[in-house]
Amino acid sequence: MPTLANITVSMANGDGIVWTGASPAAGLDSDAIFRSMTVGSNPTTRPEIRVRCKRSANGTQDIIKQTLVWPVYQLINGVDTVVGYTTRVVEDKIFLQMSDGDRAEFVHQGRNLDASTLLKSVSLEGLPPQ
Repeated sequence: MPTLANITVSMANGDGIVWTGASPAAGLDSDAIFRSMTVGSNPTTRPEIRVRCKRSANGTQDIIKQTLVWPVYQLINGVDTVVGYTTRVVEDKIFLQMSDGDRAEFVHQGRNLDASTLLKSVSLEGLPPQ
C-alpha cells in the first residue's frame, strides 16, 4: 500500500515544487489530499489534488480517480480573491483479471503519455494535434 508522502514535480520553468501530503486516505473510497503550499497566499488559493481508489460495483475493476483543482485568483481591493477554478480529472478503470505486467504497462505508458510534450501542448493551446 502506498504511504502518504510529499511529491516533488517540475514546474513549467523546470524548477521543482513540492506538493505536501496534507491528509492520508482513510481506506478505500476516501481521499488522500495533497496541496501545493507555496502557491497562493492563503488556503483558498492553493492548488489541491485528491486521489481516491475504490472497487467497481460488480467487483471487476479497480477505479482510481485523481482530481486536480487549481484556483484562479486575482488581487481585488488588496486581497487575493478566487474568481474561478481550472480542473483536471484522471480516472483509471483497471480490469482486475489483467496480468501484473499488462497493468504495469498500462499505468506507466498512460502516465508517460500525459507527460509527453505533445499532450502537454494540447492542454496549453486548447487544440488537438492536427
